[in-house]
Amino acid sequence: MLPAAYRLRERRVVVTTIRRGALATSRALAVHTHGTNRPGPRFAIIVSRKTARRAVDRNRIRRRIQGLLVTLRLPA
Repeated sequence: MLPAAYRLRERRVVVTTIRRGALATSRALAVHTHGTNRPGPRFAIIVSRKTARRAVDRNRIRRRIQGLLVTLRLPA
């Protein structure tokens, strides 16, 4: 699981990031970034129904992305 220090937990912060942040996309993934006053990167992983219909599949994709982020050497 992604450590709590790297998670965006508050809905308003996630919404602000999506609305005002920069966007980078590929065919399979969209990444929204927005500067915060906290040190280090923070993430919120959202998998839409368009990607996978079943919640089980969306959660599996989300957990795999979290696993990839954990393997990165993120600053503390």
